[in-house]
Amino acid sequence: MTAMTSDVLGLPRGRALTRADLDAMPDDGHRYELIDGILIVSPAPRRVHQRAVARLLVRLA
Repeated sequence: MTAMTSDVLGLPRGRALTRADLDAMPDDGHRYELIDGILIVSPAPRRVHQRAVARLLVRLA
């Protein structure tokens, strides 16, 4: 996984991020979330992960 800095994303530095900052994130396939004002960026799950989850759900149902 690749880390992104606030410089790359064009976010303000030195303050906690807000919901407005989160809403301004691009729709680029990454998953963005705020935890205590800190932006957490994670890549979207790959297809192999999605298939594994689907198989697990079928077995649990």
